[in-house]
Amino acid sequence: MAFTVDDWKSDFDLLLNTVTSLQSAPTPSPSQINNTVRATERLRLRLNEVMKERQEFGVGEDEGRKMEGDMKDLEGKVKNLKSSSSQPPPPTSSNFQASDPTFQAYQQTAQTVMSAQDDMLDQLGSGVSRLHNQARMINDESTLHVNLLNDMESDVESATMGLRQEAKHAEKIREQSSVCKLYMIIAAETALLAFLIIMGFSH
Repeated sequence: MAFTVDDWKSDFDLLLNTVTSLQSAPTPSPSQINNTVRATERLRLRLNEVMKERQEFGVGEDEGRKMEGDMKDLEGKVKNLKSSSSQPPPPTSSNFQASDPTFQAYQQTAQTVMSAQDDMLDQLGSGVSRLHNQARMINDESTLHVNLLNDMESDVESATMGLRQEAKHAEKIREQSSVCKLYMIIAAETALLAFLIIMGFSH
C-alpha cells in the first residue's frame, strides 16, 4: 500500500482546515481554489481505492460509511467555494456612475426585486388575516358545539333520572301485585277449610 488510512485521514483534516480558511477569506486567489480542487480530487481517488480494498486497509463498514460521508461534505464545500469565487462581485455605486446603463439596469433590477418582495409581504399579510378570521370562526363553532354537548348531557341526565323513577314505580307495582295474589290465595284456602269443616259437622 502506498498510503494508510491514517495518512488519508491526516490529509483530509489538513484539506478541511484549508477549505474552512478559504471560506472565511474575503477573496481567495484562483491558484488557491485550483490547488484545493486538485487536492480534493486526489483525496477522492485515494478514498475510492480504500473502499475497494476495505479489508486490506482494515476499514470496517461503519468507518467506511463515515469516511464517505465526510468526503462528500468536503466536496460540497469545495464546490461552493469554487462557485462563489467564479461569480463577479455585485455592482455598487462606487463602481458605476448613475448615468452608466449597467448601473441603471442593476438599480432597476433591485427595485423590481424589492417590489416583488413587497407584494409577497402583502400576500403574506392577507394570508395571516384570513387565517385569523378562520381561527375565530373555528373558535365560535367550537363554543357552539360545547354548548350543544352540555345541553345534551343535561337531557341525558334528566332522561336517566326519569327511567330510574319509572323502574322504581314498576318494581313497586310488581310487589303490590304479588301481595294481592297472596291474599287471594289465603282467602281461597280459608273458604275451602271452612267448607270442609261444615261438611264434617253435617255428617
